Amino acid sequence: MNAEIKELATVDIKAAMRKEYIENELFLSKQFIKHTTPRYIKEITFYTMARNHVIHTFLSLTESEQTIQALRETKSPSQEYVELMNKHRATHYPLAIKVKAEKSIYNDYTHVDYKRKAHFLDQALPTPSRRESVFNKLGGVLELLISWGWVAFWIIVILISIFSDSDDSSLTGLDKSSNNKDTFHSGGILNGNTNSKTVEDTPQIIDASNEAGYGNPGDSSHDAPSSKNSNAPTKQSSENSETSSKKSDTQSDNTNQNVKTQTQKVQVGPIRNHLISASYFLPESNGNGIFEIYDGYTIELMENEKVVIDFEITSDIDPVFKLNGEVVESHPTTNEDVEWISFYQTKQVTKVEVNINEEIHNFYFVPME
Repeated sequence: MNAEIKELATVDIKAAMRKEYIENELFLSKQFIKHTTPRYIKEITFYTMARNHVIHTFLSLTESEQTIQALRETKSPSQEYVELMNKHRATHYPLAIKVKAEKSIYNDYTHVDYKRKAHFLDQALPTPSRRESVFNKLGGVLELLISWGWVAFWIIVILISIFSDSDDSSLTGLDKSSNNKDTFHSGGILNGNTNSKTVEDTPQIIDASNEAGYGNPGDSSHDAPSSKNSNAPTKQSSENSETSSKKSDTQSDNTNQNVKTQTQKVQVGPIRNHLISASYFLPESNGNGIFEIYDGYTIELMENEKVVIDFEITSDIDPVFKLNGEVVESHPTTNEDVEWISFYQTKQVTKVEVNINEEIHNFYFVPME
């Protein structure tokens, strides 16, 4: 929408729409889109087509139906739009461009008043009364005060948190230093190296006596038990430790096995290995959504509804697609991992089967009751 059309829209919005429609059609008539055409040119073409479809749909309405809401409503894509999508094996980005074009054309041809109510661009905006102006100003000031109040509140909370953490750290450091005793200069075990200790801390040696075992030469009366007496308990303790260790290892193995078994039962993603994702959309309906589907899903559709399904597959083996048991041909897209198929919903259940190296996945489409 150029400046000339924008200025015309402030006087006569329908005349501006007709002028834009003619200019867009002239642009589209000069475009010849091929597979080798750069992506940005394709996007411009889709965008222009979507805007013209909105304009054509709006101007086709009766005078009473040409409302703000009618301009804002989402439109189903035109037949030419769908054909261009199918021709270039493109689904996702053309639909996103369509939504963007609809929003932009609504914003281009409307403006809002002080109550944030939308009006066509050629309609004058209502002015507030004196009382409404006063209330609006007071509301703005109050909103500003509340905003700054929240900012101040959070600043105070952050500062309190910082200083609180700092005080806790200093107290923790004091506690640690006060509890960190010097074993050999502050009493320690059996009074450490103080003058009151009755026996010196000589290095521990092996005694010749069977009664003493390891320790000082028998004078301190605090030597370890003899090696003979301590042999059995030590061995028994070692055996108990080994038994306990074996039990722990066994329990750990059992736990890991249980976790592994539970993990194997969980199905991650829509399909197990090769099918990364599957999604469908309805190109000829009023809906613009792209819906992700999973293995075993059942989807209800209107009779004669056209369905396009995209399959993202990572496998060196070509997949086989079937509709109700009959093999159908898939189509590639610009993404080498994505293939698509399409069909029309009948009165019967439509079963879509994907076979990837004997790994079979099913989707069911049933007529809506």
